[in-house]
Amino acid sequence: MKWLEKFIDMTARQPSGWIGKKLYKNAPNHREGFELLKDKIKLQSHENVLEVGCGAGVLLEELLEKADHAAAIDHSQDMLQLAKVRNQHAIDKKRLTLKLGDVHTLPWPDNYFDAIASSHMFFFVEHPEKMLTEAYRVLKPNGRIVIVTMPPNKLARYLFFPYAKAMRCYDKKQMIALLTSSGFNNVEVNEISLMQLACAKKTIG
Repeated sequence: MKWLEKFIDMTARQPSGWIGKKLYKNAPNHREGFELLKDKIKLQSHENVLEVGCGAGVLLEELLEKADHAAAIDHSQDMLQLAKVRNQHAIDKKRLTLKLGDVHTLPWPDNYFDAIASSHMFFFVEHPEKMLTEAYRVLKPNGRIVIVTMPPNKLARYLFFPYAKAMRCYDKKQMIALLTSSGFNNVEVNEISLMQLACAKKTIG
């Protein structure tokens, strides 16, 4: 149904308009996932971090409290505008770059970032292996990726109706396979509450 797909886009998959802005301006429903990601990624002051699917820039602002530089990409112009307003101080200081684009093709050179963060968006990525291969490419050797997403879960599918049918969720074995086939190692995948926390490294040799 086209109206349902449009609703899912506006409110979750590609948030836009006043509804999308209201839902994601402060992203209260993502708070637990943000905290899990920040605790796991352990950014250092000298590092350069990329957020893939930054939404309104709430997590991005918090990552910049630790990292020296950051970049972010999202396919929603409305979300990027919110992210820009929230993080204008970092943009003015040339600590942050925002890009409108497709996460399947990251517009940065090889070996550019120390860390990559992805929160509450991986389940909407149409070709996850392409995104992960790109993430691997732009990470520096020994860089790491941390993803907060959702595993297959009957309760979650009930709670997140009607979004559940549009979400691509992977069990632990599948998530490990996606990361390892994209080149990552030291892969760790855990389920916490209704969330899945995945992390991996780009180690060479």
